[in-house]
Amino acid sequence: MPRIGDNEPDATHASYWAVPMSAPGALCDPIRLDEVIEAGTTALDSQAET
Repeated sequence: MPRIGDNEPDATHASYWAVPMSAPGALCDPIRLDEVIEAGTTALDSQAET
């Protein structure tokens, strides 16, 4: 997980935010994120069954 303010790739950061964050938790609606995770889990589960 990048630190707030790590918005550019460079030699000192293994990861960075592609979209700068103004505050922790300010990137997206947590409910929408939960829906995306649930959809991905369901898709992976259905692939494993085939």
